[in-house]
Amino acid sequence: MGNDLFAFSISDVNFIIVQPEISRQAFVQLVVEQFPVVAADILDEDWAGLIHLQVACLTRHANKCVASGDLPEFTRMLRFVDYVLPKVDSALDNALHVSFIEDLMLDGDAPLLQVARQLLSPKQLEFYVAIRNWETTALGQR
Repeated sequence: MGNDLFAFSISDVNFIIVQPEISRQAFVQLVVEQFPVVAADILDEDWAGLIHLQVACLTRHANKCVASGDLPEFTRMLRFVDYVLPKVDSALDNALHVSFIEDLMLDGDAPLLQVARQLLSPKQLEFYVAIRNWETTALGQR
């Protein structure tokens, strides 16, 4: 929408990043455009330049979607993350893994959580399971 970095449709995560790599600022802009409900949080001046905290705003929305049963929006967020991951720098890649995938609240046997876990892409699920296994082994948690 008048933007040199992105071409997309609002109806789904049907957008194309036309740059070979997107900056953190461009990522935040894309999140705001795709998920306006998180705009106020992610653009909060307290989070400016703190990409892990900005990604955590997206994670909170994802967790709310799961808790409320809005699995189509949750799925759209997962697709969004998978699409942008190959085009981000290492710090943003780390934030998306640590502050998004790792912090998804999908543990438990509730049917909704089981369905939500099944929506993770193979790469997301692999990371999610690996980090949960590490936490259990190394930290004696979960």
